[in-house]
Amino acid sequence: MPYYACAAGFSSFQLQSAAPYAYSRSKAPDGTNAERFELRAGDCPKSIGDCRDDRERAERSESLPASSLNREYWYHFSVFIPKDWPQTAPLNTKLGQFHQKVLFQIQDGQYIFELSNPAARQANPMAPLRPLRQIALLSASSMNGRWTDVTVNAKWSQSNDGFIQVWVNGAQKVSLRGPNVDRKAAVYFKYGIYRSFVSRAKGKSLPTLVAWYRDIYRGSSRESVEK
Repeated sequence: MPYYACAAGFSSFQLQSAAPYAYSRSKAPDGTNAERFELRAGDCPKSIGDCRDDRERAERSESLPASSLNREYWYHFSVFIPKDWPQTAPLNTKLGQFHQKVLFQIQDGQYIFELSNPAARQANPMAPLRPLRQIALLSASSMNGRWTDVTVNAKWSQSNDGFIQVWVNGAQKVSLRGPNVDRKAAVYFKYGIYRSFVSRAKGKSLPTLVAWYRDIYRGSSRESVEK
């Protein structure tokens, strides 16, 4: 799989996709420079087992060393979905994730923050355990045709000194303290479009999804990522 220049403050990113149209650098609908992701039905990279595991994706995945445990980080990303973004139920569509730790996903008409349960090791994302928390950030419809800005402040830890805070469009939506990882391993960021359990559509034609991203940053302070 090809590699692209890293987003600011991160290690390098690897593109995970099944099609040449999945990723490009282009203008977003508002004319700003951005990264464009496109996901069509059947786009499941075989190299990472997506076709076998009932999921589809067009994502960039951060390579190791990624974010270490027991250290504070700030992150930022902005995502734009078009005005005609289709309904994706009963599938959940991920638009940003800290792999197997935190999901930002459209679910039941809401953009949802989901934190996995750090007390139970998540061995198989296709047999997910009940999450520790789910918090609605904003309605999915309010994201249509505009940029949604997400800032995350986290200390990834298996101990009580862990924390995670999330701001969306400048308003704080999440403030959690305590353990937030289930293993001693670096936490890596992924962004793009990812949908799983595609068989839930029960033979219905899955819509093509397009999203744009910009301002992908990791840093040591809020000022360093909100530029």
